[in-house]
Amino acid sequence: MSSFKLTLILILFSVILGVLVGIGTSISALTVNGWNPELEYKKHADIMLEAAAKASNPNAKALVENSVYDFGIKGVQEKGQHDFPIKNIGTAVLTLEVNRTTCTCTGIDLSSKSLKPGETAIATVRYDAERAITGPYQQGGTIVTNDPENREIVLSVKGIFTSPIVVSPSSILFPTIPASESRSAVIRFYGFEKTPLQLETPEWNDHNHFEFHLQPSELNEADQADSMRKNAGSVYEGRVTVKPGLPVGTFQEKFFFKSNYSSEPAFELSVRGQITGSGVSISGMGFNKETGCVLLGKTSIGQKIVKDISIQFTGTTAFRADLKIREIKPVWLKTNLSEPRDLGGESVRRRLYSLTLEVPTDAPVCNFLKSDEENVAMITLETGLDDTPTLKLPVQFAVEQ
Repeated sequence: MSSFKLTLILILFSVILGVLVGIGTSISALTVNGWNPELEYKKHADIMLEAAAKASNPNAKALVENSVYDFGIKGVQEKGQHDFPIKNIGTAVLTLEVNRTTCTCTGIDLSSKSLKPGETAIATVRYDAERAITGPYQQGGTIVTNDPENREIVLSVKGIFTSPIVVSPSSILFPTIPASESRSAVIRFYGFEKTPLQLETPEWNDHNHFEFHLQPSELNEADQADSMRKNAGSVYEGRVTVKPGLPVGTFQEKFFFKSNYSSEPAFELSVRGQITGSGVSISGMGFNKETGCVLLGKTSIGQKIVKDISIQFTGTTAFRADLKIREIKPVWLKTNLSEPRDLGGESVRRRLYSLTLEVPTDAPVCNFLKSDEENVAMITLETGLDDTPTLKLPVQFAVEQ
């Protein structure tokens, strides 16, 4: 065999041997280390950060046994805090740094930002509930560490904020009540202080058209299923009744309560609704059937607003209606009531009035857009009918500078 052929065979043998050794090495590496699919989905910057952390602090390790603390029931004006121990169970220095909190009402303080192996720091999570609303809450923040396996620690406090006295529902709304009928609603009062709640019978102005009965009660099945109400220490139940005879239109009555709680010695309950007459209907641009208010809108000094609404009486007594304006509030609000127009005959009777409302150009700066306040704009009319003698129309508008 020539030397050239021998050289060729040796080269080929070396190549085959090299391939076999490479395959064996790869198989060995995969067998020992395994394939890590996470590397394919991590950003390069994150991989480099983790590698740097491992290189500088290969054994820093943070331990937090409980990262969430439940305060339970807290008053809406209370402040609270809880200490979370963070221990370094590694063999290198652990560094801590507050990163962010979930809201401005929460803060985190660290007793130490650098822990030797075996040392413990206290992270105090503070919560200021001064502007909190009733109901469940959970707030907290994060702490950044140099632990490569736990680079961010999330700490939080949770619970339920409640007032000393919770009223359910917080207000009563009767959408529509016929003038000749009555309506009732149940209200429950929950006391959350250690001292049992004591309520006196409320005070209110219109005893001719409203009744209120109050008595001690207990948690019922619905209360037990509610995350907040089930923690109440005492319960009262009240029943408010709207009696017949209120004027057609919207109404509001306030009930004033006194309690034995120094934190909330007095509070009020608002009862609102709308009385409808069986033969009276109102329509027109700006009239809201849901609220019973006439919305004129906003204007500026020197600019006026004018809107018309229609008031219609139907039924057997329609032709006896004699609509007249009894009171205007504010007195400078201009109104004009048309002469009646009769339609129909014996079987169907309708009497129509047109009422024009005007905010004049010389009106002062004012705001009557909130109809649930005592300072409301109101047109009161007399109907001349026995079953619905009075008609009240709240008017919403504002005059700006």
